[in-house]
Amino acid sequence: MSILSRLFVGEQKQPELVCWSPETKGHRCDESGKQLIHGDIILDLSIPNFDQDETWVYVVVSNTGRKALGFGAPGIGLVLLEGSKQTILNCKELQTGSLRERRNHQSLVVDGGQRHFEFVAIFDAAQKSQKAEVVIQVNRILASAYLFKVPFDCN
Repeated sequence: MSILSRLFVGEQKQPELVCWSPETKGHRCDESGKQLIHGDIILDLSIPNFDQDETWVYVVVSNTGRKALGFGAPGIGLVLLEGSKQTILNCKELQTGSLRERRNHQSLVVDGGQRHFEFVAIFDAAQKSQKAEVVIQVNRILASAYLFKVPFDCN
């Protein structure tokens, strides 16, 4: 176990839940996605995309704080809601880079002060649902993790 992985304590303490709401200051939306500003984190998420081979969400993170943030595929999920039926998809991998230079990861670190860090959360292929909720755990150094829950209408 590396020293850096021991500093992130997201798995040891109960995460702080942050739910997106249009009434919350710093939470915005438009036709392409939603944005949350919470503490030193700015998180932009696209509406979930349902392709034939995979389902994916484009994520942009700005870390205005001094300490690094950790993201991991196991800490990202997509909940598909169709009436009373609920399907949970676990993230398979995180992709960075351009289409020609795509790199796959299981975890990523966003350094303190880093702006506009982009990645794509990849899930198994799924049928498009009426509603979806993206769940992302953000691990912090020597502090409890944040658990962001962001609902989407996928129509």
